[in-house]
Amino acid sequence: MRKDFQSGDIVRLKCTGELGYVVTVLAPEQDKKPALLAVKFQGQKGIETEYADRVTKLRDHEDLAYPMPLTSWKALNKAEREAVIIEVLIDFGDFCDGMREYIYQPENQALFSAFIAEAIERRKTHKRYASKAIFEHLRWDEHRIHDAGQLFKINNNYTPDLARLAMRIFPELEEFFNTRHRKKAA
Repeated sequence: MRKDFQSGDIVRLKCTGELGYVVTVLAPEQDKKPALLAVKFQGQKGIETEYADRVTKLRDHEDLAYPMPLTSWKALNKAEREAVIIEVLIDFGDFCDGMREYIYQPENQALFSAFIAEAIERRKTHKRYASKAIFEHLRWDEHRIHDAGQLFKINNNYTPDLARLAMRIFPELEEFFNTRHRKKAA
């Protein structure tokens, strides 16, 4: 039985045949037998109780895995998000040239997180949506917030690849976005 859980720990629930949800420990109740943990699912109301033996603590980045539920993204810190993105880019070779260099830039990882947040909002009202529409919305927000003379960081060339990246990390988005098959370079 684990006794090293603290309030605020980000943990993963074990599920048979599935990766499980990433949750936040709110209150460990380790004096009880069997040990119980009060946990909060990101993006959901209410508190759940889980047995401590069904929970694994995320240590470093080796425990991070994709695909993951959309609600888990908010629970990950910046380094964990970066580790997941890099793992997906390494595992799949069908991204356009320059995608790795583009997404490794901190401002573009922030853009990807904003893209995910906007996709979550659009899923509340739409069954399908265009990644390009999300990008144009983000571009408009960026234009309103910053000086008009500032160069845009949102590059159209990477719109389909960021949608592909999102769909590979979050299977819930596979039916939400529609992508075309990329032609192989001759």
